[in-house]
Amino acid sequence: MFNNKLIESIATASDPASLRLSPSDWRLVLDANAQFTEGETDWKGSAEYGKYLLRKIGPAAKDLDFRKSLELCCGNGFLFFSLSPLRAFDDSSHFIDLSERQCNDFLRRCEKAGITPPSIKCADISSLPYDAESLQLVYGHSFLHHLPDVPAYLAEISRVLRKKGRFIAFHEPTPTAPWMETFPLSVLKEVTQDSLTDIWLLRPNVVERLFQEAGFERVEIHFHNLAASFLVSPWQVLRDKFKRSRNSTGMLKARILCDRLDKLLPNRLLRRFAPSISIVAVK
Repeated sequence: MFNNKLIESIATASDPASLRLSPSDWRLVLDANAQFTEGETDWKGSAEYGKYLLRKIGPAAKDLDFRKSLELCCGNGFLFFSLSPLRAFDDSSHFIDLSERQCNDFLRRCEKAGITPPSIKCADISSLPYDAESLQLVYGHSFLHHLPDVPAYLAEISRVLRKKGRFIAFHEPTPTAPWMETFPLSVLKEVTQDSLTDIWLLRPNVVERLFQEAGFERVEIHFHNLAASFLVSPWQVLRDKFKRSRNSTGMLKARILCDRLDKLLPNRLLRRFAPSISIVAVK
């Protein structure tokens, strides 16, 4: 389903049930994504944030390393800086993003940290510059909902993955995200978005179906941030409203505690209301 009314009003001949825009609408979305930037924070890029992300994917994190891997929509490198202190990376670890500015920010971040930059390409991930079955892991954070044709991109991801290779998405929004992530303002008024980068809200059953159709044998979905929606999001909303700094390690610690609370809740409750999911799929 669509993330916001702007996308829904512009899109032509689209199929929201399959997360697919008409080809005529792709350029609007790709141009918007190419201009997208995200600033650095003091916790997106820390080992503590990396541990937080790995806990989200459960047992799949146990033997995970990032050699022969590709990060999609890598942005300014926050995943690399969060995970590289914890897991193995080498010169077979690749990174790609459509935004040239974000790729340059990634390079500058490496220079600032005094490390040799990894292989970073600026390109559209609908046509990956890698051989078929050449990678053991393809992963990313909060990017599937930006794609104009999710099934087409999943087919390309499946193409470059080896048999038994894994795909991981550390975060994607569900249909409850707009309400939950803007609580308590969402109680008082309708909160709408006007971004051409945020296209979809991902229903778990749609995610499972699309990965199976793309040739993945197993799909696991983990549900997150239900407790945080009521215990952390209000503080974030108020902080943003009053233009306070977003660099808050305290917020990360609070979310870690809320994740522990989520584990005590029934899975059917999380599946229905959790605003965030992570995805682990095996080809």
